[in-house]
Amino acid sequence: MNILGLHHVTAMASDPVANVAFYTRVLGLRLIKRTVNFDDPSTYHLYFADQVGTPGSVLTFFYWAGQPRGRLGPGQTTATAWSIPAASVDFWRERLAAQKVTFTETTRFADTVLAFSDPDGLGLELVATAEPDARAPNPHPEIPSTHGLRGFHSVTLTHASSLRTDALLTGIMGYREHARDAV
Repeated sequence: MNILGLHHVTAMASDPVANVAFYTRVLGLRLIKRTVNFDDPSTYHLYFADQVGTPGSVLTFFYWAGQPRGRLGPGQTTATAWSIPAASVDFWRERLAAQKVTFTETTRFADTVLAFSDPDGLGLELVATAEPDARAPNPHPEIPSTHGLRGFHSVTLTHASSLRTDALLTGIMGYREHARDAV
């Protein structure tokens, strides 16, 4: 089996209205599907992605109101990152600030990373890379196509020991380690 990368990421949220507003209005993703959790049909399952739902651009949410926020710890994805063109960093700094989204800026593997959270505290990142990325962003009236999200760049995993995760990713899933950076 040849796994080419992330297909989708699924998370949980407390308020579908705030969630839809954030991902469509602030980040410029498209709400591509609304369904229910098949194990719990009373729970919405919403899908956000580029215009056509290209694999590697799909972020989905289950909604459970009134649940306490999760706590960061081993065994979870602590940040989901999208790829943006290197020339888009200034645009996204200004856009996030204008939308009152608090962010930090760091460098990882020589790429600029803008890190922030969604309304439920889910860790998100925009990674500005100079590598060409032919994936098309979702058209959005306030986000020029030259600056739109290009699909997933990566996820950050938190774990107590990387040995088992490394074995899964390289031994079973066929990934290759290109570099390593402790966060």
